[in-house]
Amino acid sequence: MEGKTRHQLWMDLCDLVSKHPADIKALNIESIIRSGIRQFTDEVGRLWISLGDHFIRLGQFEKARDIYEEAMATVSTVHDFSLIFESYAKFLESLISAHMEREASTVSAAEADLLMLRLEDLLGRRPELVSSVKLRQNPHNVHEWLQRAKLYKDDWFVMRTGLKTTGLSVSRVESSGFAVMTVDPQKAEGRLWTLWAAFAKFYESHDDIENARVIFSKATQVNYRGVDDLASVWCEWIEMELRHKEFDEALKVARQATGQKRAAALKEDKDVVQNRLFRSTKLWSLCIDLEESPAQTGVG
Repeated sequence: MEGKTRHQLWMDLCDLVSKHPADIKALNIESIIRSGIRQFTDEVGRLWISLGDHFIRLGQFEKARDIYEEAMATVSTVHDFSLIFESYAKFLESLISAHMEREASTVSAAEADLLMLRLEDLLGRRPELVSSVKLRQNPHNVHEWLQRAKLYKDDWFVMRTGLKTTGLSVSRVESSGFAVMTVDPQKAEGRLWTLWAAFAKFYESHDDIENARVIFSKATQVNYRGVDDLASVWCEWIEMELRHKEFDEALKVARQATGQKRAAALKEDKDVVQNRLFRSTKLWSLCIDLEESPAQTGVG
């Protein structure tokens, strides 16, 4: 009647029910707001905040906290995340202030300390949460996976790898339980081989060369978009062997990489990057250097 769109009426309804939870008995307010979240993707952040505000007004603070955590774990834009994060932080700050203003008591002090820890934890998790949002937006973003790696240092491949590792015969990997986000080689944004190389270097940095070799072996089977990507994996593998003075192994890997005959490769599927590896001059140059350098003189 006032010329409002269906979208505007929905938003007005969500604002109204979230601000007057005690006065509305006949409606399931949470269901209404969640319905809006599913329908209006451009207002997700605002609607999640309304749902949190609904439970705050009811005095159900733990439920409100659960709503904020759920919201941060599901939104797919940094803008929506920022709105929710700021609202969540202000909510915790207001609770802390309320406890601090009460008369001094052991219970109140303990609750304030707990809330302080929760706020510190929230602030400390922000980089990880932002990274998760970006990867939900595009799980094939190689650069973002590498940025995420820097957040976790030693344990980043233990729980949060971007590589699909199904079938790897690596006991440490299998026992750790990966939270796998598959990077599709054909959809990858960035150089996918760098993610595999970083995976191998994680093991190498812990003097676990055998598992690093397994990772490199698996990496050479990926159907990258370009020959140079596959050649780079082989070269990285060879360079790793040389760094550890495993000259025989380096030569073995080099011969394995160049062992495919061009005539045989031409008969196979040309779309498979492994069948075009013989075209890589970078790989051939490294392999020729190895063949011409006696191990006893210190190859590489």
